Amino acid sequence: MGYEIKLIIGEAYNFTTPEVKRSETGEIDGNYIHYAPIKKNGKEVKTGRKEHHFHTMAEIDLAKIGIGRLADLDSENQKVSTADKKNVYKWFLTDGNTLVGEDRYGAKRNPVPIADVIKAIEADHMRDIHDEDYRYRRYEWALALLKSMQEYQGENLTVILEAH
Repeated sequence: MGYEIKLIIGEAYNFTTPEVKRSETGEIDGNYIHYAPIKKNGKEVKTGRKEHHFHTMAEIDLAKIGIGRLADLDSENQKVSTADKKNVYKWFLTDGNTLVGEDRYGAKRNPVPIADVIKAIEADHMRDIHDEDYRYRRYEWALALLKSMQEYQGENLTVILEAH
């Protein structure tokens, strides 16, 4: 994996709305950039996909993780997300105003259960502990945060693996 991974932890809402096509040119409204819906004959143009909203609670920047179970989980998720033509998950970037439905490489991202992410990071972390030359420091504090959030919030939490 040649790019960096950010874990976006949160909840995917069950309600969905039809996704509408939006202008690629944003209009500034105060501190917010608004992308107006494209209309035809006075009605919003639909994409045919369902839009799911994802509420971000925390983010962890793992930087470049290399190979391992988390990289495999990311690759599997990207294949599933790309193949899913009927749904798109949207989340806000850290500015709180920018709503996106794909990563910086243009790939759609579906949420992964938090337990799967913890299991993958634990496997990679255990591999690193046994490798005397290399131990990826970000895994320890990522696991601490993920496990504490899972303990508090339960299995409702999911994670978007965002490439950046």
